[in-house]
Amino acid sequence: MKGKAKDDPKAKAKAKGLSKETRDKGKSALITGLRTGELHKAVDKMEEDMAAAEGNKKEDKSKDSDKAKAKAKAKDKDGKN
Repeated sequence: MKGKAKDDPKAKAKAKGLSKETRDKGKSALITGLRTGELHKAVDKMEEDMAAAEGNKKEDKSKDSDKAKAKAKAKDKDGKN
């Protein structure tokens, strides 16, 4: 794509092979989602899921750290005796 076509969303969509009908359906779905609040609910759910997944990762790392500390403590205990 050259010149204006590079910045034109319609030209980009055309280059990707999206038809006018497909673009119109997507646009209609987004507008309907905004009107009904479904889009907002979906975004909130995604944010909650991402936060939960991030919390689980931190929790897993914390558990791994605790296990490593316990192993090191057990080794020290065995080595001193």
